[in-house]
Amino acid sequence: MYCEVSRKDLLNALSVAYKAISPKSPLPILTHFLIEADETGLKISATDSELGIETSVIASTTEKGIFTTPAKPFFDIVNLLSDEVIKLKFKAEENDFSIITESSSCSLMTLNAEDFPEIPRFDEGHDFVIKQKDFKTAIKSVLFSVAGQDETRAVLTGVCLTVKADGKAEFGATDARRLASITVPIKAENKEERQYIIPKRTLDEISKFLQTTSDDPVYVGVKKSLMFFRIGNIFITSKLIDGNYPNFRQFLTDKPKYSIALSKSELTSAVKLVSVVAQDRNFFKRIKFYISEDAVKLESATQDLGSASRTISCKLHPNEFFYVAFNYQFILEALANVDGEEVLFEVSDSNSQGVIRSTENPDHICIIMPMKI
Repeated sequence: MYCEVSRKDLLNALSVAYKAISPKSPLPILTHFLIEADETGLKISATDSELGIETSVIASTTEKGIFTTPAKPFFDIVNLLSDEVIKLKFKAEENDFSIITESSSCSLMTLNAEDFPEIPRFDEGHDFVIKQKDFKTAIKSVLFSVAGQDETRAVLTGVCLTVKADGKAEFGATDARRLASITVPIKAENKEERQYIIPKRTLDEISKFLQTTSDDPVYVGVKKSLMFFRIGNIFITSKLIDGNYPNFRQFLTDKPKYSIALSKSELTSAVKLVSVVAQDRNFFKRIKFYISEDAVKLESATQDLGSASRTISCKLHPNEFFYVAFNYQFILEALANVDGEEVLFEVSDSNSQGVIRSTENPDHICIIMPMKI
């Protein structure tokens, strides 16, 4: 194999594929890139057996070839080179891969391409299409509520995607202590409702390829236990999580008694202030919200540390005054992922869930379970 390629283009392609590399994999082949050169250019693939990424780069190829090479050394070498054009040469009979420029020459070991795990391709059209900006917004809006990897319920370590019959997709995530949900538009020919559980890591990596303001399409396909994504010349394959996701919609339909419009920045500042002393051993990270007729007062106290409070004026006029307590970290993470300058803080009583809702997008909802007073 022999080809010449732009260093900038090659580095960009390697950066994309590298996101599927798992450095701690016990299988050496899974720490390698699969490199394939043909008349169209270079195709670079990587997988950790759960997530697969394939991308391509334009190259001038005079000899075809396919092989694997260690991902990190290859990426590091290309990153450190300063030449505009790089020559790549693979001698199959010598098992030698060379990276050559006018002033440098490096060689890396290779492994047999036949030993590289097959990355499934989806060539049967697509299940639905979603705009990049909508997909990125959806991921950002719910990913913080996904449970950690040490949870006993595997389904909670992913995001529940419900493709609805009305041309919309609902993304939901919960760790049983909080919940985030958002609905965004899609284009789908299949009008039947279906549900999938996508691993958190998959969506986290996909988000890095999406543009915040782009209307460009992301094509999504599903086949058995796999989901496929195409973003421009990037192809991503991911295993889905098997299982039944909890029915979280019942929490979305509850209508709290009180809905308080607050400045997001003012509420964030107040929570950060009172959280400084929220270090009580028995109620770690707990802050209290005192709901009154013309204000929301935030309070926290720790016997050995001190106390703090801040009052935010508002117009509520409830028939009762009450305290409700929440984990301040959950409040801050919800506020950080809700768009707009204003949010609705919704609550019913001391034992009810708290709801933070975007005024710009009412379909984006964050729910937080209360703590004991």
